[in-house]
Amino acid sequence: MTLYSSTPLTIVSSSSNWGRGNWQGIPLTNSRRGFEIEGTIVEVRNHSLNELANRKHHRFIALVIDVTFSRLRRFETSGIEIEPVIESEQFIQRGYLHKFDRKTTQDPDKIPILRLREMLGGCALPDGLYDAGKVKVDPQIPGRFEFWGEQAKFKQVEFSINSIVRLKTIDYTIFIETVAVKAGVGKTTTYAGENVLESWTDKINNNQNRAIINNNSGSSNSTSLNNNNNNNNKEVEDSEWN
Repeated sequence: MTLYSSTPLTIVSSSSNWGRGNWQGIPLTNSRRGFEIEGTIVEVRNHSLNELANRKHHRFIALVIDVTFSRLRRFETSGIEIEPVIESEQFIQRGYLHKFDRKTTQDPDKIPILRLREMLGGCALPDGLYDAGKVKVDPQIPGRFEFWGEQAKFKQVEFSINSIVRLKTIDYTIFIETVAVKAGVGKTTTYAGENVLESWTDKINNNQNRAIINNNSGSSNSTSLNNNNNNNNKEVEDSEWN
């Protein structure tokens, strides 16, 4: 795992013991539900979860994030993930005069921080995983959540403090399925996970613009993204995110 920042960064290691019998492990990725999260990284840790019952050790990269956006993932019955509704604002011209009607599109699956906390069991860290860390996350620090990614899967991702991160979780848990990190000016955007290059992270920023639509001509401006690269771990220029 490579970490960088404009200021010195200390990588913290932590561990916790699972003493509630055999740990059931990370849920299956085909659960057909989960969270989509965006926020700013405030801490990165190497965390080890130790099963006391069978002496197994599970290693994760823990991302502590100040969440600015959260929504529920939706899937078709076939298992294909449904693209999110992009929130936007449009000004629609009426007649030939300079008069406009404002039209907004809201994401019906967007959820507030309070709902995210409730769905995780009332705290950003579910009971038994890392109870000592609860004092550093929501609700003790409102809006601050912690998400875990398997170290073997995400060790090549470049994380840095104050970077913007976008991720999808497996089921309604803190476990990461895919992640995209925008490192900053002059850096590349790093992706990891399954099919992230065709996911909402590529499209959401390309559609968050204001458009003026002329009803008389019926013309409109739109942006599209065509990306046929399905490889898991890719580095993509910032221009493809913005």
